[in-house]
Parts: sequence; C-alpha cells; structure tokens
Amino acid sequence: MNWNKLHLFEIDLIFTDLKNYQNLIEGFLSDKKVELEQSYDESELEKEAEKAGAEKDNYLHHLIDSFAERHQEISRQFPHNFRASFLVQIISCIESELKKICNHYGNHHEQKFTVDDLKGSDDLEKCKTYLKLFSDIDFNDFNKEWQFIKQCKFLRNKIVHNDSKIKRDNKNLINFAKKSESIELINFHEPFFKNIEFVIIDNNLIDELLTVAKEFFNKFVTDGIKYSR
Repeated sequence: MNWNKLHLFEIDLIFTDLKNYQNLIEGFLSDKKVELEQSYDESELEKEAEKAGAEKDNYLHHLIDSFAERHQEISRQFPHNFRASFLVQIISCIESELKKICNHYGNHHEQKFTVDDLKGSDDLEKCKTYLKLFSDIDFNDFNKEWQFIKQCKFLRNKIVHNDSKIKRDNKNLINFAKKSESIELINFHEPFFKNIEFVIIDNNLIDELLTVAKEFFNKFVTDGIKYSR
C-alpha cells in the first residue's frame, strides 16, 4: 500500500472540511453584521424613546448605546472568539495528524516507542524529536512552514492559557503579531500593562495557517517521510 498517498488523501479531506467550516461561520457572522447595520434607523429609535416621556433623551442615548454594544459584539467580539477557538482547533488537528503519521511510520519500521513515550508537553516538538531519532527527515526542507506553525502554536497557548494576552517581554511573539495585519494589539502603546491583549480582526491569519499547514503536510509526506529505504 502507498501510505504516502493515503496520508495525503486523509489530510486533504480534513483541511477541506476545516475550510468549509470556516467559510460557513465567517459567512454567517458577516451576514449578521450586515443585517444589524441595515436595521439601524435612528428615527425609529427616537419614536421608541418618545414613550419614555421626560426621560426620552436619556432613553434615546440608552438605545443608541445598546445598538453600539450589539454592533461591537457581532462585528468584533464574536468573530474574534470564533477565529481564536478555530485557530486552537487547527493547531490541535495539525498535532494530531502529525502524531498519527509519526506513530504509523514508527510502527511500520517496528519501533517500540511512540511519540507519546517522549517527555514534554509540546506535541509538535515531540514529533520533531521522534523523527530525528528514528528517521532521516531533514526539517530544514520545510523550516519556513514549520516556524509559522510554531508561532501560531505559541499564539494558541496565549488564547488557551492567558485569555488572548501576551506578556510584554515576549518579544518574539509580539513581533509575530505586529507583522500580521490580522492581529490588533489593544494596549501595546500603554507600557504600564504587563500583558498585551490581542484581537484577531479578520480571517487572513486563519487562511494563511490552513494554507501553510497543508503545504507543510504535502512536503512532509511527499518529500520527507519514507516508508521504504
């Protein structure tokens, strides 16, 4: 059996599903934003405020503020929440598929150890260590893709463990975020904050991660891992 072709077929299906899911949710959020903006009618709000009598001005401000809060949610907060959780899902998928391929390779070559037998909590680095031990794969062949995935993994860690905040002294990750037009650093210019909050403001970072991850697996499976020597 050609295991390389089988791996590539499975990976293509996985990333096609991920992309379809992204398109569905991003489309839904975009439609809701347009729907909300089209529903805004200040004259109607004024009519509603008239019911409050003497407090109509205060009530009108309340209605406008409520609309602004709702717009903030649907245009910024909810999209960030989806993109952040989706980035976490993609990184988990990359780690899972890479571990699966590594362990299948080890089993094929009758290795007694699996990736999970190695110490550490970073599955990406454990897979790299495993392959260095039991194969002749040169990670320099796909270093560009690997480094981008690693940076997204660091970003994922901040989403999961630090509520989308980066420590100010984490220069490496801050520089990565600054270079991405998809990431807004909220309080970057306020040095008294030790942690810098970030928001994923569009879907370009996720698009790039999906593309780079697929390119990595194509190179990794096609040119890297060999079942026969």
